[in-house]
Amino acid sequence: ETLCNRLTFLKMFNLMNNLENGLLVPVAYRQLAWDILASSDPSPIVLVCGKKNSGKSTLCRLLVNYMLNRHSMVSFLECDVGQSEFTVPCVVALHSLTESVHGPSFTHLRPAEKAYFFGDNTPKLQPDFYISLIKLCLNHYHTHSK
Repeated sequence: ETLCNRLTFLKMFNLMNNLENGLLVPVAYRQLAWDILASSDPSPIVLVCGKKNSGKSTLCRLLVNYMLNRHSMVSFLECDVGQSEFTVPCVVALHSLTESVHGPSFTHLRPAEKAYFFGDNTPKLQPDFYISLIKLCLNHYHTHSK
């Protein structure tokens, strides 16, 4: 019984160590974020991709929040037309973030610095058009970033 209580306590302790501002963050994500911050590039460009429900949004929020601890603004290119973080679905958008990101996506919708309506929640049927919108946002970033 005592051993069982200790194991339960240790599990809860490990879970609490993975909580960051109410967000359950895997240790690997936290380590990755610190590795990116420790890189020699003061303003790294990071591409996050993965399968559905693999934690991409969680990792992006963590990276944005960590980067905002060092920079006054972080650029975020939103390419997930099916599950947008800062805009309505079906949009490819570039954001200039100056405040940390907490809570579900519907709590931090905001106007984009540059946005293009894609018109579908998946790029499957129009991959060339989808890529062209991403390129337009990237071009805006490169011509207008400081």
